[in-house]
Amino acid sequence: MLHVSTEGPQLIVDIRGVLPEEGCPGRQISVLLEDVPPGTHCEIHVSEAKVLAVKAKLERMGHRVTMAEPEPGHYRLRMLKM
Repeated sequence: MLHVSTEGPQLIVDIRGVLPEEGCPGRQISVLLEDVPPGTHCEIHVSEAKVLAVKAKLERMGHRVTMAEPEPGHYRLRMLKM
């Protein structure tokens, strides 16, 4: 399941629990990013299995993405919506 929260000018999305039958999380993230205003700080939490694919998709969309691993197997991608 996709978990989404907003805190002021920040969008936080956790896709670590998304199952394959629930659809492509990259597509869901694209839709969410279309809806947030420019200047929004976005944070996406991803499992190790999906981190490179999601990061590449965000970069193809024109976003500059930073990546951190706050704990083993848990990655945090951050970007600013322009």
